Amino acid sequence: SEIQIAIDIHRSLILYNTTKFFFLIEHHATLLQSCLLDRYFNQIRLKRLDALISSVRKSVPSNDEFSF
Repeated sequence: SEIQIAIDIHRSLILYNTTKFFFLIEHHATLLQSCLLDRYFNQIRLKRLDALISSVRKSVPSNDEFSF
């Protein structure tokens, strides 16, 4: 049902599960739900990008040319 899809999308947004978030929108959400969720796309992408940058900082030595 639409309510269960909305709950699953909300849960994936809170947990920053980007894969599940975009999968649910692509395969299960209605057009109206997708349009309303558009405001969260950048938020969840930025959170994922921050996680990637953080993991790169931890894995790259500080004297490397790729350090931030």
